[in-house]
Amino acid sequence: MGIGAGRIAIGAAVAIWAWLPAGDALKQQLHIVMQFGPHRGIEIQLFQDILLRVAAAETIHATQRRPHRLDCVGVFPARVRQGSLVVVVGAGGVGGYCVQIAHAVGGRVVAIDVDDAKLDMIGRHGAELTLNAKKLDGKALKAAIGDFARRNGLPATEWFIFECSGTAAGQATAFGLLVHGATLSVVGFTMDKVEVRLSNLMAFDARALGNWGCPPDAYPGALDLVLDGKVALAPFVEMHPLADINRVFDAVHHRAIHRRAVLVPDAEVPA
Repeated sequence: MGIGAGRIAIGAAVAIWAWLPAGDALKQQLHIVMQFGPHRGIEIQLFQDILLRVAAAETIHATQRRPHRLDCVGVFPARVRQGSLVVVVGAGGVGGYCVQIAHAVGGRVVAIDVDDAKLDMIGRHGAELTLNAKKLDGKALKAAIGDFARRNGLPATEWFIFECSGTAAGQATAFGLLVHGATLSVVGFTMDKVEVRLSNLMAFDARALGNWGCPPDAYPGALDLVLDGKVALAPFVEMHPLADINRVFDAVHHRAIHRRAVLVPDAEVPA
């Protein structure tokens, strides 16, 4: 298993390096794998919360790894900071946590989704403005965000836009929200193709970037946000018996479940 590897107990949380080719370079990403078995007093809920939290951490970290084109000579890394205007497209599983993290670090957050229930929930957990993309077209969404910025003394440029919906419509919406100096982070994934005018990146002196997962050095800070009560988990998670997997999958497919569904062995589901 490698130099220095010791015995691994059944049921332990295991850290595994995944090597991904990126040109001539290789990227290291840390993934947590939980196997079924005894948990030695550590509740399965804790493991699931960590997994969910780690997935969300990648979103804000996406803007912390590269120099900002408009920041003097590019010495300081770009990051969501106090007073940044943050737009999150897709307020579901990852997007909901993205909103909370951005809010926790001082960002002023706008959440966009097509589900009023999700918008209502995230409006109580960090989003100052919620917009339903079913009711507003791209132009109206951008105008509403611009108005929010003006009313709150926020910048009309350098917005941080996170596409977390993983849908073609969401990606098109996010790209359409570019402003001068904006940073677009593509977090959600879809196999569908999206038609956009890439020249907007040049015209707005903006950036579009993606990221595969949360780097190890972001884990401690992400978990601290949870432990410090700055990011809520319980309102966004619901547990179901593993035996109900088919029913849960069908409910998720038909958008009948609005929180993150976690399947656990029947005996471990809280009463």
